[in-house]
Amino acid sequence: MSAPTPRYVPAVPEPPPLARRLSVLPMRRGAGLPAAASASGPARAQARRWQVLIIPPAPGLPTRSFQLSRWQIGLSKLALATGAVLSLSAVAAAWLFMMSPELLEGDIERAALRSRLLATSDSLALTRMALLDAHSAVVVAPWHPVLPVAGAVTSGFSLARRHPLLHIIRPHLGIDLPAPAGTLIHATAPGRVRFVGWRMAFGRVVEVEHANGVVTRFAHCSRTLVEEGEIVRAGTTLAAVGSSGLTTGPHLHYEVLVNGVAVDPMRYRFP
Repeated sequence: MSAPTPRYVPAVPEPPPLARRLSVLPMRRGAGLPAAASASGPARAQARRWQVLIIPPAPGLPTRSFQLSRWQIGLSKLALATGAVLSLSAVAAAWLFMMSPELLEGDIERAALRSRLLATSDSLALTRMALLDAHSAVVVAPWHPVLPVAGAVTSGFSLARRHPLLHIIRPHLGIDLPAPAGTLIHATAPGRVRFVGWRMAFGRVVEVEHANGVVTRFAHCSRTLVEEGEIVRAGTTLAAVGSSGLTTGPHLHYEVLVNGVAVDPMRYRFP
């Protein structure tokens, strides 16, 4: 038997050592990689931006658009959150002061003490003037103030009274004298009318200026019967009782001011 004829087998070069350890597969450029790794620089920058569309309310108008980067959106969210926190804090503080008026008790007590001291000092000064008057006799009997309208006091002088309409704590720097509408109001001491007109919540007001920096105020009038600059005497008719301004019904709000500071009319004594 004859030996087989040998066939020619081309020699295959041996792969390098690294190729023997790794399986190298053909891959297209960018295939199988994440979008952030396969995207180019401008594409990545475009992906970080948000496109905002502004659609007009009426048809036919052009739609506008603009882009916001992530840092701009984050800054806007931070500003909105800060504004919301500040607004809630302001509302909570206002609610706390309205629901807890005892927080203001310290200031109210100091103001009340100061008012009482001023009223006492003014009363002593006027009493001394009355005693020095040659035409007056010394009276030791209890005294009571002259009121512009006859009647009982329904709401006295206070630095912390709950308002019947507003339902908040606020000063009441006078006394309230209820009377039927149209009841005449009389001056409590001689002086000069310095103001006749409207003053916000007081409504129609008449103010009379007396000696030694004393001013009397008559508020919530229905009509006035004097003019500014007119000289009046004690008992002169000034106005009529009404309910003008912020009131719950017809009454007279009567105040006494000494050098611009309100004092209790029930404790003040005209010389």
